[in-house]
Amino acid sequence: MDARLRNLARWKLAAAPLGAVLLLLLVYGAWSSWKRQPDPESQRQRTEAMALITQDDGASLARAVELLDAVQQGDHASNGSVGERGLAMALLAAALADEAEPLDERLAAASAEKARLERERPPGFEDAQRALAMEVTRLEVELAPMRRQFEVATSRASEELKALAARPKGAVDAARGQAVLAVLHSDAEELRRATEVLRATGNEGWADLMELWLAARRDGAARDLAIPKLVALVGAHPELIRARFVLARALMSAGRREEAISTLVSLLAANPRHERAQRLRSQLAVPRLIQPPPPPPTPPRPAWIPRPAPQSVPAAPPAPVLPPPALSPEPPLPPEPKPLETKLPEPKPLETKLPDPTAG
Repeated sequence: MDARLRNLARWKLAAAPLGAVLLLLLVYGAWSSWKRQPDPESQRQRTEAMALITQDDGASLARAVELLDAVQQGDHASNGSVGERGLAMALLAAALADEAEPLDERLAAASAEKARLERERPPGFEDAQRALAMEVTRLEVELAPMRRQFEVATSRASEELKALAARPKGAVDAARGQAVLAVLHSDAEELRRATEVLRATGNEGWADLMELWLAARRDGAARDLAIPKLVALVGAHPELIRARFVLARALMSAGRREEAISTLVSLLAANPRHERAQRLRSQLAVPRLIQPPPPPPTPPRPAWIPRPAPQSVPAAPPAPVLPPPALSPEPPLPPEPKPLETKLPEPKPLETKLPDPTAG
């Protein structure tokens, strides 16, 4: 009886902390279950953000980041919203790269020409060299803030997506943003890994876009092979505005100007706010406005057509054509011509001095 009473006293002492622990576990489980339930407002914000991400213009991407920030700061944050925010930030970095690419090309061309002049030193190269040096300096100053913004955007997106991929089942949500960063850094191995994850989860359109985007950034055969695949991708996924812009850039690099303009026209019809497409469309339209059409080619002269003899152009108005003189010693005088309406100056007689036969 004494042992039973002692055990009962021990259970009474342990009941209070055990009950508190069980109550805490029940409260935490209920809170976790409520947090995992889809919130209508958060779902609406995520849906709107993904629609803005597919539009691909700078203002839409910035607005998508704001909406996803609001989701993250609320009570229904999830791996999916973090991955969508990383995708929007990576595409903002890609927009900065698109803005800087023409300036980079001009800087590379000016630097190469400046190096050629310094190496060959043709006559009078000093003025051209000074002008190129000023152009190189101006372009570097203009590109410096854009490069800093690009580095900040890519590093921030990379850190957040890497942290997301380290979470349980976070690699699936981080795959799209990591694929965009792999394209921007031309990392084929990282892109292959990300696209494998995308295809395994049913994101075939995004996987194809990333692979063709990297191929279109190259020159030559890889770009030419990517163009018909991009055309098929645009037809299959018209909501992906980035695919149309990548196709237009590839067509322009391949010299297919008319097709590039047609692609940009359809892009702007789907999203008139796409500022980079507007700028590229204006750039492609300028040569047509300022360059005159080439003259028609002169047909070659057949060999059987004789060339006309060269004719001298008289300085005075043409006089009546006189018949050629006869081969007689005393040619007849030509008839007096009719007076012309315009009075010509009377020619001055030539003074021909004959040699003296008795001289020398």
